[in-house]
Amino acid sequence: MIVKKYIARDMQEAMKKITEDMGPDAVIFEQKYVRPKGIARLFKKKMIQVVAACDPRPAKEASQQPVKQEKQKGISQLEKPSPPPPRSGAAMDEQARHLLEIKELVKELSEKALAADAKAEPLYDREVQRVFDTLVERDVNEDLAREIADKVQEVVEETGMEARAVARQLVLDRLGEPYPLKLKKFEQNVLLFAGPTGAGKTTTVAKLAGMLKYRRNLRVGLINADTYRVGAMEHIRIFAEIMDIPLIMAYEPEDVPKAIKALSYCDVVLIDTAGKSARDKEYQQELNRLIERTGADEVFLVLSVSTGSKACRDLIRNYSFIKDYKLIITKLDEVDYPGNVLNIVEDSKKRLAFVTVGQNVPEDIRIADTQLMADSIAGEQVIV
Repeated sequence: MIVKKYIARDMQEAMKKITEDMGPDAVIFEQKYVRPKGIARLFKKKMIQVVAACDPRPAKEASQQPVKQEKQKGISQLEKPSPPPPRSGAAMDEQARHLLEIKELVKELSEKALAADAKAEPLYDREVQRVFDTLVERDVNEDLAREIADKVQEVVEETGMEARAVARQLVLDRLGEPYPLKLKKFEQNVLLFAGPTGAGKTTTVAKLAGMLKYRRNLRVGLINADTYRVGAMEHIRIFAEIMDIPLIMAYEPEDVPKAIKALSYCDVVLIDTAGKSARDKEYQQELNRLIERTGADEVFLVLSVSTGSKACRDLIRNYSFIKDYKLIITKLDEVDYPGNVLNIVEDSKKRLAFVTVGQNVPEDIRIADTQLMADSIAGEQVIV
């Protein structure tokens, strides 16, 4: 029995090596990812290690036993089928030998696997493994968490820095600097908000309108283009009345530019759009036309952090028809950790502007604090 270990860039390359070396009858016993040893590990990617085995002896051709046909001799022979011919002593010895060889093969492969496990270098150091586990526990996608952990391992080995500190910095770098809302002076600013139903878009528009009026002392106007839902119309109307902010309902897309003109005395105009399915091609065209007609200075995509990471990825893909937008992430008060914020930023490749952390208007909207988020995702703190 021959047992060998093969290291290749991927499984396809490993299978090719095994087939060329051992033939098509080789048995794959184990496969795992390993890192090159020494300084090379800093520059080379993980490799796959495969343990394979084969029997070098040619297989014996099965001997064909002549079949002796007998003539039917009466009805009694039909009622009593002939018993199978007894095996010869040689045949029984051959079978026993094969069984013994199989047992020995299993034992040998088990010992080889144990030895390989003992020698194989672990994928991560203990502290780096803790970093990886923490990222996954805090809702970071596993693929993204592994990508970060790989980089942490490299930096720790090269510099000796503390793993958690490296991870926090890497998370912070990926979150990026929060996008500051840049408003033109002495000119009207038009902000347009898009997003799926249920993300809290209308409430977010109201919060931002209140923040701009009460904290920045700006003249603010609202346009509601989400006239498909009676609830949304009533919702934003109540907020506008409470905050004493002018509101115009735009029942048709062509009404929006007229509404902007009617609010020309306002420093900032916020437009709440319909929360339809972004898969709808007609809706995509309608929203793009609205962005063009309004000449929106900023477009914000509003997504809820409590939506699953896969669903968020689908939403980001569905809204990719919008050329440029900034992110507003809502409902951070509904999750223990903001790991999904990192997923959203990574998947969209867009800058993070605001987050919301409750239902209070306008108090519960904030400029995204990426420092605090990095602490909560990879460090010790929790966002409250």
